Amino acid sequence: MNDMTVRTPWHLWVVGVLAVLWNSIGAFDYVMTMYGGMDYLRQAGMSDAFVAAFERMPMWMSVAWPVAVWSAVLGSVLLLLRSRWAFVSFVVSLIVYIANLVHNYGMSELGSLGGTVGLVIASIITISLIFLIWYSRMMTKRGVLR
Repeated sequence: MNDMTVRTPWHLWVVGVLAVLWNSIGAFDYVMTMYGGMDYLRQAGMSDAFVAAFERMPMWMSVAWPVAVWSAVLGSVLLLLRSRWAFVSFVVSLIVYIANLVHNYGMSELGSLGGTVGLVIASIITISLIFLIWYSRMMTKRGVLR
């Protein structure tokens, strides 16, 4: 297989572009929260109780959140660059995101304050990361990602 060139399947571009767009939403939310602060959260429709709980997040969550967000963005870009490191980046993102969920739903009231919409969004994010892990692994095994 050393002398063979593996063609990039059309679906890699579709998945990669959609992944960049989807994960850019998380990056936008992170940046706006960091620069807009609690005013941004209130403008996004968060309750005062949610904002107060958000302000009480432990320091490790202030580190975990950007790692999860930017690992997903990086993985999406690496997927478009056909790098096998996309898989690792998506795995890191999922592991850290799960830690975020454990905090939000098990160690604080953020999960319950987010309501049904928050739970649906968390589920969609988790499913999309699992899909991107599977997809990048499959593309690596096929020799598309190198």
